[in-house]
Amino acid sequence: MESIMLFGVFFSGTLGFVVSLVLIYANKAESFSARLLAGFLMCFSFFAIYFGLQFTDFFRHFPHLWKAFVWVSFLYMPISYLYVRSVLKQSFRFARWDFLLLLPAIVYTASFIPLYLKSAQEKLLLLEEMYRHPEFMSMEPQSLFPHWTGFALRVLLGIGCVAGQVCHLRRWNERTKNDIGQEPRNREMYRWLFAFTAMMGVFYLLVSAQFIFKGQFGKDIGPVTLYTIVGTVLFVSLSLLFKPSILYGMHGWTKGKGISPVPAARLEPSPQPTEEKKKTYFSVEHGASMKATLEMHMLEKKPFLKPGYSIAQLAQELNIPSYQLSGFINQAYAKNFNELINEYRVQHLLNHVKHQGGLSQFTLEAIGREVGFNSRAAFIAAVRKVTGKTPSEILGRRSKELEAEV
Repeated sequence: MESIMLFGVFFSGTLGFVVSLVLIYANKAESFSARLLAGFLMCFSFFAIYFGLQFTDFFRHFPHLWKAFVWVSFLYMPISYLYVRSVLKQSFRFARWDFLLLLPAIVYTASFIPLYLKSAQEKLLLLEEMYRHPEFMSMEPQSLFPHWTGFALRVLLGIGCVAGQVCHLRRWNERTKNDIGQEPRNREMYRWLFAFTAMMGVFYLLVSAQFIFKGQFGKDIGPVTLYTIVGTVLFVSLSLLFKPSILYGMHGWTKGKGISPVPAARLEPSPQPTEEKKKTYFSVEHGASMKATLEMHMLEKKPFLKPGYSIAQLAQELNIPSYQLSGFINQAYAKNFNELINEYRVQHLLNHVKHQGGLSQFTLEAIGREVGFNSRAAFIAAVRKVTGKTPSEILGRRSKELEAEV
């Protein structure tokens, strides 16, 4: 039974770790909230794997890694809170005092400094004591704090973060009853955040109950912690695999104060910092200004026709920070940068076919390059996604040779 449990832990932890890496490295144009979700999943998956290793002989072979990553077990709670808050508030960066949420991780990790300074042999002696008495693992007697302090702090921090998430969910629901909260896509996003928060709440409640009744029943807290970790990692990972649209956050704007409106011709930030620039989200007016500027730039300059065109290039041309532009595109268009650019490319092709024609003599690869695609495969996939048709159907090409090319 223990081997099955450990297999589940390592499988779910590895899956979550891989998904988080994909979010970070394969989706470079994603929003601030998507990065936070990737950070949460990475920390929680790493914690799952690290926690599972305590039930193996791994640390007997690598004693210096014992408690070396204790800080990770304090990070996923505040990151989950920041993720939910960033989606609901449509934030594009951290708020001023968010770093305070890292203090528990820093302080508690510092309490293990005496352990870190011990030799490998001394650590092995302590580890053998842990393996003889598994309940010591959660007591963490190596810390300078009293026994169970770390466990209690994690539970309290987790419950506090979940409570904060619930408060933000309730406020958003009340604030957007007659606003963007009624949009189907946003209601779906709200349900996902609610389920995510509920899952985290169940995790902390189960662990808390096991901690409270441990002294009475004399049971170890390891199995229930491992099972709830596995369930949470699998829930988040599978949600991302089957509903990738949750990465884009909310669509549209809530009515309220954010960054003050900026004329399209004056998007360049002023040299002197102002209170408005310290805001972490867009106002309705500023969002409309950015949208008008972006669409005018696309209409007049047509930068999407450049193969390999990136969000960094667009940000430089519009004089808007990339992190703001990425979040804005997710919020305004409910898609990422690459999807938006591909739609402009396909629309440009459709306009050309409608008004000018004259493309039947070119290969699909040549046409794709002409409208900005790096490869024929990317061109065909984008056209199919936007129009539901193949390029040959759009171009009116019926020869067997050209149809086989598709």
